Amino acid sequence: MGKSAHAFILDALAQTVAQVELDAALYTLADERWANIRTTGKTVAWIDAKTHLTARANAKSDGERPRKPTARKLGK
Repeated sequence: MGKSAHAFILDALAQTVAQVELDAALYTLADERWANIRTTGKTVAWIDAKTHLTARANAKSDGERPRKPTARKLGK
């Protein structure tokens, strides 16, 4: 493959560090969103979110975007 063992090790370390940084960013975003849900008590039902995401994926390329679903108070 044209790489030394040392180069493979360095690549593996760089890849691991990058993955850990991405994971940390994801967890930070998830914590922020969870805090927002706990503060406001509002969230979007999965079926509404799924419908919205499907519509966005299937939207025409003319720039038209489907309306975002409305957040509602969590039911207990």
